[in-house]
Amino acid sequence: MKLKFLTTTLLLTVIELVLAGSGLAEIDLNAELKRSLCDQNWEKAVEILDLMKAAAPESAEEITLYRSRIDGFIDSGVVVLNWPNDCAIEDTPASNQDTSGNQK
Repeated sequence: MKLKFLTTTLLLTVIELVLAGSGLAEIDLNAELKRSLCDQNWEKAVEILDLMKAAAPESAEEITLYRSRIDGFIDSGVVVLNWPNDCAIEDTPASNQDTSGNQK
């Protein structure tokens, strides 16, 4: 139970921090990352984080840290059972913003 809570908390924090701190204009990458994390598709999330790092070198250190955490999920075979129903792309703040960060 603690692993499920910690994993969920970590992933939601990763989503929020990467999206808030990266300053990326690529909302498509943001949406793809959120979808991958919600689907627990860790390999795809790593691929997207690599693209984000290339697109936002000023955030490379932060993105690398998140990537290493996701790599840990892959190495450990983490699967969160009963994933929260509120892990939806439409419910996250960045999904309601245009590329300049303004609300749509």
